[in-house]
Amino acid sequence: SCSYSLKEPSPKVFIENFGSSGIELTLTSWSKKENYMELKNQLFIAVKETFEKNNIEIPYNKVVILDDERNEN
Repeated sequence: SCSYSLKEPSPKVFIENFGSSGIELTLTSWSKKENYMELKNQLFIAVKETFEKNNIEIPYNKVVILDDERNEN
């Protein structure tokens, strides 16, 4: 529970898309205007901690850099 989230309207989660390497979700939660950044931060931390607790990994793009110098000899 996030202390800056208003009870009404209640928070909601929507599936936006089934991507090639994950599911895109939208989380909505209301707060007072002056508490927006605090709520956003609380939600990010809560989601990250919940994912970690449940062994859910976030897929990240990986970049492989090849060294062309090894092919010059």
